[in-house]
Amino acid sequence: GADYVGILEIVDIGIPPRILADFSLNHLVTNEDVIKKTKDFTDFYWFEMINIRLAGEEFIKILKKNFPESFEIVKDKARFDNFIRECKRIVDLQRINIRGIETH
Repeated sequence: GADYVGILEIVDIGIPPRILADFSLNHLVTNEDVIKKTKDFTDFYWFEMINIRLAGEEFIKILKKNFPESFEIVKDKARFDNFIRECKRIVDLQRINIRGIETH
């Protein structure tokens, strides 16, 4: 799609792309969508969970106000751990080359 034009230009000149996907945006862009739109031209992926402790107070306020469902997940350890497991399950089903999943 148009969101990936820059990545496709890199591929066209022979530079293998690497994708860093942030699971914290799961309610805005699904992990499956990112993978499906990029897996044909991506060598490997890194996935990262938001480090809520280091994100800063302003980020937390924005998350709470604009994305309350995501905020509720990251503030509750059990729900966040479940979310991480679900993200890993989604990634495993995609059969892609993964270099790492950072969960902080």
